[in-house]
Amino acid sequence: MATAEKIETLELDEATQQAYARQGREYLDKIRSQIVEVSDANKQLLASAAGAADGLWIAPGPVTFSALLFKLDISGRFLYPPGPFQGHVKFHAEPSGFGLAEGMSVGVSTFVVNRNELVGEVTCEVHFLGVGPGGLHIHWKRGSQILGNFVGGGLIEGAGIFRGTGRFDLD
Repeated sequence: MATAEKIETLELDEATQQAYARQGREYLDKIRSQIVEVSDANKQLLASAAGAADGLWIAPGPVTFSALLFKLDISGRFLYPPGPFQGHVKFHAEPSGFGLAEGMSVGVSTFVVNRNELVGEVTCEVHFLGVGPGGLHIHWKRGSQILGNFVGGGLIEGAGIFRGTGRFDLD
């Protein structure tokens, strides 16, 4: 059974619905407070990339995801780097956390490493929230090195925060 079908057939009692609503409000408050952190992180990424030999890469692309309580399945495909020598990278992860959602987001990733350095296993943190229109944020690292982040909006039904490992591959 597909995740969307599981979500549609999932019956919740009123106490559980209230708990999800409260958790959603908490996620929204946390995401709102993290907007400043994301902005600061982007400034740090820009500053660290300014000193890098290769520069800063901006990579647009779509991300799709579905979450059923403790497991998230998320995939994205980014045009990286845009321009005459462009290619794509694919990202896929199944991090753990808590949330219930189905969605698609289109946005922009900011990377501080070139395509070939990005390829391989990464750690990620994913935050999303929406009822119809919503927002998605992904932060990628490898060890202590910040690789980049994604900020996008789109059709999102639900809320969640997940952390785990994923992988970038050339496409």
